[in-house]
Amino acid sequence: MKKAPVLISVPHGGAKTPKELLPYTNMNEEDRYLDGDAHTTEIYNFSESVLETHMASVARCYIDLNRKADDLPPNNHDGVLKTVNLYGKPIYKDQWFPDKELIAILLKKYYHPYHNALLQAEKRGIELAIDCHSMLPYAPDFGEENDLFEHRPEICLGNLGDENGDPLEGKKTSCSKELLDEFTKGLQKSFFNEDIRVSMNHPFKGGYITQFHGTSSALPWIQLEINRSLYMEKNYCNPLSNRTKESRINDLNQKIKDAVLYLFS
Repeated sequence: MKKAPVLISVPHGGAKTPKELLPYTNMNEEDRYLDGDAHTTEIYNFSESVLETHMASVARCYIDLNRKADDLPPNNHDGVLKTVNLYGKPIYKDQWFPDKELIAILLKKYYHPYHNALLQAEKRGIELAIDCHSMLPYAPDFGEENDLFEHRPEICLGNLGDENGDPLEGKKTSCSKELLDEFTKGLQKSFFNEDIRVSMNHPFKGGYITQFHGTSSALPWIQLEINRSLYMEKNYCNPLSNRTKESRINDLNQKIKDAVLYLFS
């Protein structure tokens, strides 16, 4: 079977702690599981069907690949390196934070290789890149959304545009509205037996990966967000482990893969 000319990026699916940070971390396994995009390395693993797959191994709380390399505390405590996790828990013990030398080492080892691989994708015959994430069912209390109590859509597609996929005034989109429309059709076809809502650019238009890589070349980029209510709610979890059942992971993997391949059918 010929592979689709697609690149899949999963920047927040990692769960490992960099060895350089082991003596200082305040994050346990459960913290890393809940703070990152849990199970996305399984849900978005289409490696047998697409040309390229890039997945982070290090947990998002330590190195956030979807931020600019110079986006750091104290200017931003939710930047490429963070001081607190998604739930407000300090990342490190005793208010410790990496110094400039260690930050440079961490970026060189874990951050730049990922982005360099994405930059080279267009030269290897890739025709579409998708940056894949999961989102909380509701905005966190410190989020920027106007309505913290609005249940987010089951799937959000981002191209840096408005809620119809059209460009914002004076701005460039990371892919065409028509491509988002086709992807929406594919997703609705795949999820025909589930009541899902697919939104465009709400609540997320696209993070740094989509903003930088999606506007620096002709390669179209889509940010794909799936709601964790699709797989982390109680009815999808094993009651003994409180982790998502493998059958649901496999089901979502197949449905999203079918939607991606629909674009090339």
